[in-house]
Amino acid sequence: MMGLTVISSRLRTIRSVIMTLEGFVVFDGEYDQHLTVHRALPPFDSPHLAEGLIDDIRLIFFEPDGQLVSCGVLDNGSAVFRHEIPGGNAIDIESLADNGWELRRYGPSQRLTRTFRVLPGERTPSGFPEKMELIASGGQTYRLVMTLLEAVHIEP
Repeated sequence: MMGLTVISSRLRTIRSVIMTLEGFVVFDGEYDQHLTVHRALPPFDSPHLAEGLIDDIRLIFFEPDGQLVSCGVLDNGSAVFRHEIPGGNAIDIESLADNGWELRRYGPSQRLTRTFRVLPGERTPSGFPEKMELIASGGQTYRLVMTLLEAVHIEP
């Protein structure tokens, strides 16, 4: 599978397409204050998949919705910042020694639900990491390692 995602951090909009390597589109959805699914073929036709996909993209690429409530330095020397998110959630963002960073989202009971990290390695000329990992914890547990093929910065 291959994914194509176009985001605007300024407008907080997303358009995401998942396709086979041959170019057959199996999912096409966009987010602009609400989710619109244009195409979703099995097994990508679950409303939970569409909502989860957009939620994960928002988590990775947008500034957290909540406000910064705490920051500090961990024993390993990493700086960490905590945002409280509406609904009782929290997001911790930690800078790592290898020039990477890790993001952890916790549910209302402070149970870890998502971990996202930039893996060590090359960066594009515009600073995007080439390898990233998303780990979902809880009821739907999975691990997704993403390899960036191309990132293009578009001026507003």
